[in-house]
Amino acid sequence: MKKLYISVLMLLMLSFAASTATYAWLGLATTNTVKDISLTTYLGNELEISLDGINYYQNLPSNLMMELVGDVVLKDITSDDGKTFSFGLREKAGTPKKNQDYISMDFYFRTTSVFAHYVYLSNNTTLMSTYDFPLKGSYVVSQGRNWISDISFQYSKDKMMNKGDSGKFYISDAMRVSFIEHRLNEQDERTNLSQKIFDLSGNEERGFGKAYGAHDYYNKIKSFVAVPSLIPNTLYEFSEFSTTGPFAFDKRSEILTLIKTDQKDLNGMSYYKGRLTMNIWVEGWDADLFDAVFGDLVKMQFEFKAVHGIKA
Repeated sequence: MKKLYISVLMLLMLSFAASTATYAWLGLATTNTVKDISLTTYLGNELEISLDGINYYQNLPSNLMMELVGDVVLKDITSDDGKTFSFGLREKAGTPKKNQDYISMDFYFRTTSVFAHYVYLSNNTTLMSTYDFPLKGSYVVSQGRNWISDISFQYSKDKMMNKGDSGKFYISDAMRVSFIEHRLNEQDERTNLSQKIFDLSGNEERGFGKAYGAHDYYNKIKSFVAVPSLIPNTLYEFSEFSTTGPFAFDKRSEILTLIKTDQKDLNGMSYYKGRLTMNIWVEGWDADLFDAVFGDLVKMQFEFKAVHGIKA
Protein backbone atom coordinates (compact mmCIF):
# COMPACT_ATOMS: atom_id res chain seq x y z
CA MET A 1 0.00 0.00 0.00
CA LYS A 2 1.40 3.30 -1.03
CA LYS A 3 2.36 5.64 1.80
CA LEU A 4 2.66 9.33 1.54
CA TYR A 5 6.15 10.65 2.12
CA ILE A 6 6.50 14.39 2.09
CA SER A 7 9.50 16.63 2.24
CA VAL A 8 8.64 19.69 4.26
CA LEU A 9 10.69 22.87 4.34
CA MET A 10 9.79 25.49 6.91
CA LEU A 11 11.40 28.37 8.76
CA LEU A 12 10.71 28.55 12.47
CA MET A 13 10.91 31.77 14.38
CA LEU A 14 8.95 33.70 16.91
CA SER A 15 9.36 37.38 16.32
CA PHE A 16 8.53 41.08 16.56
CA ALA A 17 6.64 42.64 19.43
CA ALA A 18 5.20 46.12 18.90
CA SER A 19 3.71 48.68 21.23
CA THR A 20 0.19 48.17 19.90
CA ALA A 21 0.28 44.41 19.48
CA THR A 22 2.59 41.46 19.89
CA TYR A 23 3.46 39.48 16.78
CA ALA A 24 5.10 36.09 16.46
CA TRP A 25 6.17 33.94 13.55
CA LEU A 26 6.41 30.19 13.84
CA GLY A 27 7.69 27.78 11.22
CA LEU A 28 9.60 24.52 10.85
CA ALA A 29 12.29 23.08 8.60
CA THR A 30 12.55 19.56 7.22
CA THR A 31 13.42 17.53 4.14
CA ASN A 32 11.70 14.15 4.63
CA THR A 33 12.88 14.39 8.21
CA VAL A 34 13.26 17.50 10.33
CA LYS A 35 16.72 19.00 9.82
CA ASP A 36 16.52 22.26 11.73
CA ILE A 37 14.11 24.22 13.89
CA SER A 38 14.65 27.58 15.52
CA LEU A 39 12.66 30.18 17.43
CA THR A 40 13.49 33.84 17.85
CA THR A 41 11.80 36.72 19.66
CA TYR A 42 12.62 40.39 19.42
CA LEU A 43 12.14 43.65 21.33
CA GLY A 44 13.06 42.64 24.84
CA ASN A 45 10.90 40.24 26.79
CA GLU A 46 7.53 41.16 25.25
CA LEU A 47 7.11 37.55 24.15
CA GLU A 48 9.17 34.52 25.11
CA ILE A 49 8.75 30.83 24.40
CA SER A 50 9.63 27.62 26.21
CA LEU A 51 9.41 23.87 25.73
CA ASP A 52 9.19 23.01 29.43
CA GLY A 53 7.63 26.07 31.08
CA ILE A 54 10.83 26.67 33.04
CA ASN A 55 13.53 27.70 30.60
CA TYR A 56 12.41 30.58 28.38
CA TYR A 57 14.29 31.91 25.40
CA GLN A 58 14.23 34.69 22.92
CA ASN A 59 16.28 32.32 20.76
CA LEU A 60 15.17 28.77 21.48
CA PRO A 61 18.11 26.38 20.93
CA SER A 62 17.53 24.23 17.87
CA ASN A 63 18.83 21.05 19.48
CA LEU A 64 16.12 21.19 22.16
CA MET A 65 13.39 21.09 19.56
CA MET A 66 15.14 18.47 17.45
CA GLU A 67 15.20 16.13 20.41
CA LEU A 68 11.42 16.33 20.59
CA VAL A 69 10.58 16.19 16.89
CA GLY A 70 13.07 13.52 15.79
CA ASP A 71 12.88 12.13 12.26
CA VAL A 72 9.39 13.02 11.06
CA VAL A 73 8.10 11.44 7.86
CA LEU A 74 4.63 12.88 7.33
CA LYS A 75 1.99 10.33 6.29
CA ASP A 76 -1.64 10.82 5.37
CA ILE A 77 -3.66 10.67 8.56
CA THR A 78 -6.91 12.17 9.79
CA SER A 79 -8.39 13.85 12.85
CA ASP A 80 -11.88 15.06 13.73
CA ASP A 81 -10.72 17.18 16.68
CA GLY A 82 -7.12 18.19 15.89
CA LYS A 83 -5.65 16.21 18.79
CA THR A 84 -6.48 12.52 18.23
CA PHE A 85 -5.33 10.87 15.00
CA SER A 86 -5.93 7.80 12.87
CA PHE A 87 -4.86 6.82 9.39
CA GLY A 88 -6.94 8.16 6.53
CA LEU A 89 -8.40 6.91 3.27
CA ARG A 90 -5.38 4.85 2.19
CA GLU A 91 -3.67 3.61 5.37
CA LYS A 92 -5.76 1.66 7.86
CA ALA A 93 -3.50 -0.37 10.15
CA GLY A 94 -2.05 0.91 13.40
CA THR A 95 -2.16 4.29 15.13
CA PRO A 96 -0.22 7.34 13.90
CA LYS A 97 2.71 8.31 16.10
CA LYS A 98 3.49 11.92 16.89
CA ASN A 99 6.75 13.26 15.52
CA GLN A 100 6.97 10.23 13.27
CA ASP A 101 3.79 10.42 11.18
CA TYR A 102 2.83 13.98 12.09
CA ILE A 103 4.38 16.94 13.90
CA SER A 104 3.31 17.67 17.46
CA MET A 105 4.99 20.10 19.85
CA ASP A 106 4.01 21.78 23.11
CA PHE A 107 4.87 25.42 23.72
CA TYR A 108 4.63 27.76 26.67
CA PHE A 109 4.32 31.48 25.99
CA ARG A 110 4.82 34.35 28.40
CA THR A 111 4.75 38.12 28.26
CA THR A 112 4.90 41.06 30.64
CA SER A 113 2.57 43.09 28.42
CA VAL A 114 -0.22 44.42 30.60
CA PHE A 115 -2.90 44.23 27.88
CA ALA A 116 -1.96 41.98 24.92
CA HIS A 117 -3.11 38.61 26.27
CA TYR A 118 -5.28 37.17 23.48
CA VAL A 119 -3.19 35.28 20.92
CA TYR A 120 -4.45 34.82 17.37
CA LEU A 121 -3.24 33.00 14.29
CA SER A 122 -3.06 35.89 11.84
CA ASN A 123 -2.25 37.18 8.37
CA ASN A 124 -2.84 34.23 6.02
CA THR A 125 -0.70 34.90 2.94
CA THR A 126 -0.98 31.38 1.47
CA LEU A 127 -2.83 32.43 -1.68
CA MET A 128 -0.30 35.19 -2.39
CA SER A 129 2.83 33.17 -1.56
CA THR A 130 4.68 30.66 -3.71
CA TYR A 131 7.17 28.00 -2.78
CA ASP A 132 10.07 30.06 -4.12
CA PHE A 133 8.76 33.42 -2.92
CA PRO A 134 6.77 33.07 0.31
CA LEU A 135 5.58 36.27 1.94
CA LYS A 136 5.58 37.30 5.57
CA GLY A 137 2.66 36.05 7.59
CA SER A 138 1.06 32.62 7.92
CA TYR A 139 1.31 30.32 4.92
CA VAL A 140 1.41 26.70 3.86
CA VAL A 141 2.75 26.42 0.30
CA SER A 142 4.38 23.64 -1.69
CA GLN A 143 6.50 23.28 -4.78
CA GLY A 144 3.90 21.20 -6.59
CA ARG A 145 4.28 18.10 -8.76
CA ASN A 146 3.52 17.55 -12.41
CA TRP A 147 1.30 14.52 -12.83
CA ILE A 148 -0.46 12.61 -15.59
CA SER A 149 -3.64 10.87 -14.48
CA ASP A 150 -3.63 7.10 -14.87
CA ILE A 151 -7.44 6.89 -14.76
CA SER A 152 -10.51 9.01 -15.37
CA PHE A 153 -12.23 10.38 -12.25
CA GLN A 154 -14.36 13.23 -10.94
CA TYR A 155 -11.82 15.89 -9.97
CA SER A 156 -14.30 18.50 -8.70
CA LYS A 157 -18.01 19.20 -8.70
CA ASP A 158 -17.99 20.28 -12.33
CA LYS A 159 -14.75 18.90 -13.73
CA MET A 160 -13.71 15.43 -14.86
CA MET A 161 -10.06 14.47 -15.13
CA ASN A 162 -9.62 11.98 -17.94
CA LYS A 163 -6.93 9.37 -18.24
CA GLY A 164 -3.86 11.06 -19.73
CA ASP A 165 -4.80 14.56 -18.53
CA SER A 166 -1.92 16.39 -16.88
CA GLY A 167 -1.47 19.24 -14.43
CA LYS A 168 0.47 20.52 -11.43
CA PHE A 169 -0.82 19.59 -8.00
CA TYR A 170 0.06 20.71 -4.47
CA ILE A 171 0.25 18.80 -1.20
CA SER A 172 -0.12 22.09 0.66
CA ASP A 173 -3.79 22.09 -0.33
CA ALA A 174 -4.27 19.05 1.94
CA MET A 175 -2.32 20.25 4.99
CA ARG A 176 -3.91 20.99 8.35
CA VAL A 177 -2.67 22.62 11.55
CA SER A 178 -4.38 22.57 14.93
CA PHE A 179 -3.77 24.48 18.13
CA ILE A 180 -4.95 22.88 21.36
CA GLU A 181 -4.94 25.15 24.40
CA HIS A 182 -4.26 23.60 27.82
CA ARG A 183 -4.74 24.68 31.39
CA LEU A 184 -1.59 26.35 32.58
CA ASN A 185 -1.41 24.64 35.99
CA GLU A 186 -3.56 23.09 38.73
CA GLN A 187 -4.82 26.52 39.78
CA ASP A 188 -6.10 27.21 36.27
CA GLU A 189 -9.77 26.18 36.40
CA ARG A 190 -10.82 27.41 32.97
CA THR A 191 -13.13 25.12 30.99
CA ASN A 192 -13.54 27.11 27.75
CA LEU A 193 -10.13 26.30 26.30
CA SER A 194 -9.51 26.83 22.61
CA GLN A 195 -9.27 23.85 20.24
CA LYS A 196 -9.15 24.72 16.54
CA ILE A 197 -8.23 23.22 13.18
CA PHE A 198 -7.11 25.45 10.29
CA ASP A 199 -6.89 24.82 6.55
CA LEU A 200 -4.79 27.67 5.22
CA SER A 201 -5.66 26.88 1.60
CA GLY A 202 -8.97 28.61 2.29
CA ASN A 203 -10.72 26.26 -0.16
CA GLU A 204 -13.61 24.66 1.67
CA GLU A 205 -14.99 23.16 -1.56
CA ARG A 206 -11.93 20.91 -1.71
CA GLY A 207 -11.85 20.19 1.99
CA PHE A 208 -12.63 17.14 4.08
CA GLY A 209 -14.58 14.11 2.83
CA LYS A 210 -15.79 15.34 -0.54
CA ALA A 211 -17.22 12.73 -2.91
CA TYR A 212 -14.98 13.98 -5.70
CA GLY A 213 -11.20 14.40 -5.91
CA ALA A 214 -9.22 11.88 -3.89
CA HIS A 215 -12.31 9.96 -2.79
CA ASP A 216 -13.51 9.30 -6.34
CA TYR A 217 -9.96 8.61 -7.51
CA TYR A 218 -9.40 5.86 -4.94
CA ASN A 219 -12.87 4.43 -5.43
CA LYS A 220 -12.00 4.02 -9.10
CA ILE A 221 -8.73 2.16 -8.47
CA LYS A 222 -9.71 0.29 -5.29
CA SER A 223 -13.08 -0.51 -3.76
CA PHE A 224 -15.90 1.68 -2.48
CA VAL A 225 -15.12 3.64 0.65
CA ALA A 226 -17.89 5.64 2.33
CA VAL A 227 -17.32 9.35 3.00
CA PRO A 228 -17.07 9.96 6.78
CA SER A 229 -20.28 11.24 8.34
CA LEU A 230 -18.41 13.33 10.93
CA ILE A 231 -16.89 16.44 9.35
CA PRO A 232 -14.23 18.22 11.46
CA ASN A 233 -14.96 21.82 12.38
CA THR A 234 -12.30 23.47 10.24
CA LEU A 235 -11.51 27.17 9.89
CA TYR A 236 -10.73 28.49 6.40
CA GLU A 237 -10.53 32.19 7.26
CA PHE A 238 -8.69 34.15 9.93
CA SER A 239 -9.96 36.91 12.16
CA GLU A 240 -9.72 40.50 10.97
CA PHE A 241 -8.08 43.18 13.07
CA SER A 242 -8.69 46.85 13.69
CA THR A 243 -6.35 49.23 11.90
CA THR A 244 -6.79 51.86 14.63
CA GLY A 245 -5.92 49.79 17.71
CA PRO A 246 -4.75 46.38 18.97
CA PHE A 247 -8.15 44.68 18.71
CA ALA A 248 -9.77 41.87 16.75
CA PHE A 249 -13.25 42.01 15.23
CA ASP A 250 -14.04 38.37 16.06
CA LYS A 251 -12.59 35.27 17.73
CA ARG A 252 -12.34 32.95 14.72
CA SER A 253 -8.58 32.51 14.88
CA GLU A 254 -8.03 33.13 18.59
CA ILE A 255 -6.01 30.17 19.87
CA LEU A 256 -4.65 31.08 23.29
CA THR A 257 -5.25 33.31 26.32
CA LEU A 258 -2.29 34.36 28.45
CA ILE A 259 -3.27 34.48 32.13
CA LYS A 260 -1.64 36.34 34.99
CA THR A 261 0.71 34.38 37.25
CA ASP A 262 2.45 35.19 40.52
CA GLN A 263 5.82 35.10 38.76
CA LYS A 264 7.57 38.39 38.02
CA ASP A 265 10.53 39.55 35.99
CA LEU A 266 13.52 41.43 37.40
CA ASN A 267 11.61 44.71 37.14
CA GLY A 268 8.69 43.39 39.18
CA MET A 269 6.39 43.04 36.17
CA SER A 270 3.97 40.11 36.35
CA TYR A 271 4.22 37.35 33.76
CA TYR A 272 1.16 36.35 31.77
CA LYS A 273 1.44 32.80 30.46
CA GLY A 274 -0.25 30.24 28.26
CA ARG A 275 0.34 26.70 27.01
CA LEU A 276 -0.72 24.94 23.83
CA THR A 277 0.00 22.01 21.54
CA MET A 278 0.54 22.56 17.83
CA ASN A 279 -0.17 19.62 15.51
CA ILE A 280 0.62 19.61 11.79
CA TRP A 281 -0.53 16.81 9.49
CA VAL A 282 -1.59 15.80 6.00
CA GLU A 283 -5.35 15.25 6.03
CA GLY A 284 -6.04 11.82 4.56
CA TRP A 285 -9.65 12.68 3.67
CA ASP A 286 -8.87 15.91 1.83
CA ALA A 287 -10.08 16.11 -1.76
CA ASP A 288 -6.57 17.00 -2.97
CA LEU A 289 -4.76 14.04 -1.44
CA PHE A 290 -4.37 11.64 -4.36
CA ASP A 291 -1.34 10.17 -6.16
CA ALA A 292 -0.47 13.48 -7.83
CA VAL A 293 0.93 15.03 -4.66
CA PHE A 294 3.11 12.21 -3.32
CA GLY A 295 6.64 13.51 -2.65
CA ASP A 296 5.87 17.23 -2.85
CA LEU A 297 8.00 19.80 -0.97
CA VAL A 298 6.31 22.11 1.53
CA LYS A 299 7.16 25.38 3.26
CA MET A 300 5.09 26.74 6.11
CA GLN A 301 5.16 29.56 8.59
CA PHE A 302 2.68 30.76 11.18
CA GLU A 303 2.22 34.28 12.48
CA PHE A 304 0.66 34.93 15.85
CA LYS A 305 -0.73 38.27 16.96
CA ALA A 306 -1.58 39.10 20.55
CA VAL A 307 -4.20 41.81 21.02
CA HIS A 308 -6.15 43.43 23.83
CA GLY A 309 -9.41 41.71 22.91
CA ILE A 310 -12.50 42.20 20.75
CA LYS A 311 -13.24 45.66 19.41
CA ALA A 312 -16.51 46.93 20.88
